[in-house]
Amino acid sequence: MIICKELFNIFNEQGLAFFSGVPDSTFKDWTTFLLDEEKLTNIIAVNECEAMAICTGYHIATGKIGTAYMQNSGLGKTVNPLTSLTDPEVYSIPVLLMIGWRGEPGKKDEPQHKKMGKLTLPLLDTLSIPYTVLSEDPGKIKKEIKNAKKYMTENNAPFAIIIKK
Repeated sequence: MIICKELFNIFNEQGLAFFSGVPDSTFKDWTTFLLDEEKLTNIIAVNECEAMAICTGYHIATGKIGTAYMQNSGLGKTVNPLTSLTDPEVYSIPVLLMIGWRGEPGKKDEPQHKKMGKLTLPLLDTLSIPYTVLSEDPGKIKKEIKNAKKYMTENNAPFAIIIKK
């Protein structure tokens, strides 16, 4: 399992040091790290739509890409900003979505997470948002984040990384 500092270094190498989101138990250690790390900006949002708006504003102001972190139930809330704001057919705003995958099919979790767990990847497909399920191997993670950044830069569009519980 990769530690938070290593993961941050991978993000930072790709110029991804701006975060906004709603803390999630799936990556509790990561969100705690974000609160303590001084080399980045982390704005805790009231809800996932606000996190999307903050990351969008960050991109408009700086030309850089922000990361919106959330639980997959929050992904459902972000359908509106993803389709009416960041989508390539609208304003073409790249945002990295960091999504905690609660209710992953085949994994034990609370009943309230089961439905959204099944819908997470199909919803991203429906929204035409490419994604990767983040590996636990640091070498692969580096490549996955680099590929995500490349996609967002070339397409001016969101990309999602899914974090397993």
